[in-house]
Amino acid sequence: LSAGLQHPATHQHHVYWRFDFDIGSAGNNLALAHMTSGGNWGYGPGWMPLPRETWQVTTSADSWAVLNKQTNIGYLINRGPNDEPCDAFEPGDMYVVAYHGTEDLKGQLGTAQAANIFTHINNENIDGADLVFWYVAHLHHHYHGPEFDWHACGPLLWPIRY
Repeated sequence: LSAGLQHPATHQHHVYWRFDFDIGSAGNNLALAHMTSGGNWGYGPGWMPLPRETWQVTTSADSWAVLNKQTNIGYLINRGPNDEPCDAFEPGDMYVVAYHGTEDLKGQLGTAQAANIFTHINNENIDGADLVFWYVAHLHHHYHGPEFDWHACGPLLWPIRY
C-alpha cells in the first residue's frame, strides 16, 4: 500500500514478493507459466513447465503456479488487478530460481538503480528442486495532494488441491 506520504510527487513503485513455497517438503517443486500464446505441455492448455531458472514479463505469461510434483498440491499466482507493466528499472514481472540460503536477501534487495534479481539466475535446473518464486508488482503512483489516497498492488494467490 502507498499513500505517497514519503515522496509527495508522482512516482513509480516496484514491490517484490519472495515466495519459498515448501509444499509438503522443501524440494520436489515444479514451476509452471500460463502462456498467453497457448500450447499444451501436459499440464493443461497453456501451462508450460519451467525446468530452469528464468524470468518473465506478463506479455508472455499471465499467471504462474508452483506445485509439489508428487501431490500436485500448490499455489496459483495471478497478477493483481492494479499491477502495471514493468519498466527499465525493473524489467521483469516474475523470477524463479533455485533456493540458496545465501540468496535470501532479507529485505536488502539491489541498489537504488536496480533490484538485480537477475544476478541469481544461473540457468540451474529447478525441476524437482527447492525453488524460490519472486513476484514483482509495478505501480505508477499518481500523486494528487496530501490526502490519504492509498494505492495497492500485488499478486493474488489461490491454493490448488488443498
